[in-house]
Parts: sequence; structure tokens; C-alpha cells
Amino acid sequence: VSIGAGVGYASPDGFQLVTLSGVQNLTADVFTRDQWQALGPSTMHAYWWDGKIVIFHDAGAVVLIPGVPGYVSLDVLADGAYVDPTLDALFLLQDHKVTQFDADDESLTLTWRSKVISLPRPGNFSVMQVMGRNLGLQVVADSVDGETWAITAPGLHPLPGGFMAREFELEVTGTGEIDSIELAQDVAELAGV
Repeated sequence: VSIGAGVGYASPDGFQLVTLSGVQNLTADVFTRDQWQALGPSTMHAYWWDGKIVIFHDAGAVVLIPGVPGYVSLDVLADGAYVDPTLDALFLLQDHKVTQFDADDESLTLTWRSKVISLPRPGNFSVMQVMGRNLGLQVVADSVDGETWAITAPGLHPLPGGFMAREFELEVTGTGEIDSIELAQDVAELAGV
């Protein structure tokens, strides 16, 4: 797929972006090779739409934003698609019908998982600040899924204590909007004090 000043394609190791500066694996920090292979890169088709790379595979879609870590996973299937640059619209071929993606008010469920956050020594985050609403947020510590919190409004949220970990991930699911998530060891750290 043509992406601005470059070209992107699904390789066996991840989604590659080729520009005059070289080749960059855009999914290196979010998918292991085995996870990427499980999506079936040989079946993928990708589209550049509204500043995003929308990649369809046999079980759904992955949305990447170049320069923004992480990805969004959608349970939307499409046999093909077309980006109309005049309308700035993405049209999908689904069950022999053409539909416009994101054209109605029905919200799709999103799933976003961060890259692994590695600490130099075991620690724990005690508070998170979430700028978003109508989401479920889960902290994964050393590959163990934690409790899922319902985020109904922006603000500070305490995290459970009593354990230490070296690697953390965040997973967000829901139909709401999210601007940012910050983890900290205390409230003063969030304030930059």
C-alpha cells in the first residue's frame, strides 16, 4: 500500500514500511513473529486511510498509526476495500456488498494493547491517569492478566498493590474514546514533582 512518501507491505516478520530512509518494521514492538504469523500475513491486504494503515486479515483487522506505539484490533472482516481520496472514505467489500467503513453511529469494539514496559528492577505502579471514558482497562504484569477496571470518566484511578513485576502491558477494550494513559508509582510522579 502507498503510504505518503513510502510503501508498506505485510512480510513474514511484521508490517514493513519502506521509505528513502530505509525499511522499518512498524509492528516490531507490538507483535512477536509468532503472533504476527498467527494473523496470516500472506492473506493480508492493507489500505492507507485518514492517516492510518488498516490491515485486514482472516480474523479481523489491525489499525496502525505510524509514529504512534501500539495498535487497534477490530473484529471487522473484508474481502477487499477501496479508499476514495475525494470523499476521504474507506469502502469495504463484505459478503458481496459494498459498505462505507465507520459511516454510521454504531460503535465498534476496540482492543488496544501497549508494548511491553520493562523496568530495570521489580516494581509496581500504584496509580494511573486515564483521559478517556467507556473503556475496560487491564494491567498485565509479568505476563499475568490482572483485574479489568471499568473507566467511565477521565481521571485518576488507584492500581492494586501487593506484588512486584518487571514487565507491564496495558490492554484497553471498549467502545469509548481514549486520549492517553499514564502509569506512576505515586500521584506526585504524575504531576512531575
